[in-house]
Amino acid sequence: MRYAIILDKLLSSLYQHGPTKNNDKYFFFFVLSTYYSKMANTAQVEHEVSLLVNFIRSMGKQNSSTGKYETTFGDLFRNDEVQNTLESLAGTLKAAKRRKVVSYSSELLLQGVHDKELITLEKTDN
Repeated sequence: MRYAIILDKLLSSLYQHGPTKNNDKYFFFFVLSTYYSKMANTAQVEHEVSLLVNFIRSMGKQNSSTGKYETTFGDLFRNDEVQNTLESLAGTLKAAKRRKVVSYSSELLLQGVHDKELITLEKTDN
């Protein structure tokens, strides 16, 4: 959190003095604005992954042998609330898979073709 405050002060200083292409301020402005953009995108992805976890818990069934919640891609895709809430179900699932929050066997999920693909909730602490 301390670094975010320092970066915020640096960024506001750059806004006050204005970046120019002929000095180092332009470079720092570019780096800091890129950093803030990625930070905001990461926060949005984390929020959507947490929403996905809640959807899987509410729609899925708990596997009696593993205790993990499971649902199919088709069930998630056809759910109106999921469609209206998540910007991209396939993208959110891929981000969740990268974070090891969910698991599924396909590399890419397409509606119709992968409707029976089992989505397993791996982390329940989200």
